[in-house]
Amino acid sequence: MLKYRIIQKVVLHDSLDYDQAKYAISNMEEDESKGELHIEEYEQKEKWLPGISRGEGGWAMGYSEPGAGSDLASLSTRAEKAGDEYLINGRKTWTSDAMDCDYIFVLARTSDDKPKHQGISLVLVDMDQPGVEVHPIRLLSGASPFNETVFNNAIAD
Repeated sequence: MLKYRIIQKVVLHDSLDYDQAKYAISNMEEDESKGELHIEEYEQKEKWLPGISRGEGGWAMGYSEPGAGSDLASLSTRAEKAGDEYLINGRKTWTSDAMDCDYIFVLARTSDDKPKHQGISLVLVDMDQPGVEVHPIRLLSGASPFNETVFNNAIAD
């Protein structure tokens, strides 16, 4: 089974590269554990799967933070419930290809009542809204494949 899945991914990556298509998740080719998508709600399937199956859109991952790196216990980005939405406030760094993505998965603290390594949620944020700013991180070469992404009362459904 694992060998079959690896072959599928190789064929997918070759096809995407041939067509110069962008990956739905920016580092899908590097992280084999992120290769599956599980959507449980029918409304979510209706909303997301048609575009994903057509290769539309791009997704970034907002996990690392300035001063904390990938240490989730030090996470300072917050997602506060406001009615049916969450307000996202904080910074993410090293967000690959964020300037070209339509959405970003953000790890954010949603509870102060739990130990630091708990009370964290993964929320999906639309990049095209007033509360989201993307700042390129320039490399010595002048390229900027990495970014700092700032959230100031950005809305997540």
